[in-house]
Amino acid sequence: MGAVGLFALQALLVVTFVPSSGPLPLRASDFRWFNSDPPGPVTSGPTAWVLPVPGQTRTDGKLAVDDAVSQLAYDLGELDFTATFLNGTAAQGRPSAFADEMVVFATTDDVTYHGFEFGIRLGLTDGIVYAYWQYPDPAGGVVFHEQPLFANDGRAHGYALLLSGAALSFSVDGKRLLEALYPVLPPRSFFVVTTAHRESSGWEVEGLALSVANVTVRQPLL
Repeated sequence: MGAVGLFALQALLVVTFVPSSGPLPLRASDFRWFNSDPPGPVTSGPTAWVLPVPGQTRTDGKLAVDDAVSQLAYDLGELDFTATFLNGTAAQGRPSAFADEMVVFATTDDVTYHGFEFGIRLGLTDGIVYAYWQYPDPAGGVVFHEQPLFANDGRAHGYALLLSGAALSFSVDGKRLLEALYPVLPPRSFFVVTTAHRESSGWEVEGLALSVANVTVRQPLL
């Protein structure tokens, strides 16, 4: 199905997102942590942490990251969290690559990241907060979609991302802003990832970080 057909189908779609099971709060200890550039993440309590954007690119050419990936995959019907994109940069130059970003998302593939995904990302090149979703492309790689939600204001917002069969819903501060549809039914087992990426060089970071709190997953009702 082409992009035009997909979005036409989404426009006709009326989905009832069934309330999911009781919340399962995730703690910092439920994640495995990695950073390519000191000082790395800072925890501010058992359920809150800050991930600074790496201050430099990696010498091996790989993406510079500061992230936390859940140690377990969850039968996921809903992902809730509070996120603040701390945009305190006084950049010399400007982020120029798509992967200059801060993201909270769910993924079925925590190795190559070529599986089903959905989440919220701040693009550092334009300062826009996006909802995004992707799925494997039979020809290789992934098919990626994103939709702008709002210009980053540096404030904390509550996000609720619901998955019901192949349908997705993105809400911010209790208001549903977007619905989307996978072309095929995705698996229900997802890892949760919070991450800050740097791909391009030539700019400096000052206070640019992702603050995350109260990450909660809910299982879908059968």
